[in-house]
Amino acid sequence: MKFSKVLALVLAVVLISSAFSATASAKVVDFKPVVESGRLCGIGLNTPQTVLRDIFSSYDVKIYNKNQQEVAADADVNIGTGFKIRLNNNLFYNLVVMGDVDGDGNLGSMDYLAVKRAVLGQYNLTATAMRAAEVMEGDDIRAMNYIKVKRAYFGTYDINKAYKCDPYESSNPPVGDGWSDGWV
Repeated sequence: MKFSKVLALVLAVVLISSAFSATASAKVVDFKPVVESGRLCGIGLNTPQTVLRDIFSSYDVKIYNKNQQEVAADADVNIGTGFKIRLNNNLFYNLVVMGDVDGDGNLGSMDYLAVKRAVLGQYNLTATAMRAAEVMEGDDIRAMNYIKVKRAYFGTYDINKAYKCDPYESSNPPVGDGWSDGWV
């Protein structure tokens, strides 16, 4: 009797967990990239380069690090601000990771220090780094951007946007701000 109750409980847990789990073939990611002025913005922190390859699986994809060296398709590398993506040899985009000002793909003390100094007018960020620092949606970097980046560094704020999107289809190439309209 006791064995049958335990077995029933285990089966119930397995059935419930399998009903709510996503399959690996779904390739749903937790950010919503948007094209702005030749930049692919909105990529979350700690995003592996393989995720972008999955999103653009119907394209011939090449990813380059901030030193312009090609990243191997099987490399264990996170996307960083300043990386570039090339799609089918004719579409090029600079990649912008939210909060990653220094381009290492992670959020560290150098990121929030650079944002702080930029807000105070003591440091000039590149245009791509400036866009990475604009975690508060807007046209320029402000004190709230610094506060959000600093809080994210200390773990009290999730800087990544809570979006879900499906793989991108190559039948309609990403162009301009309207590219995000096709994402779920």
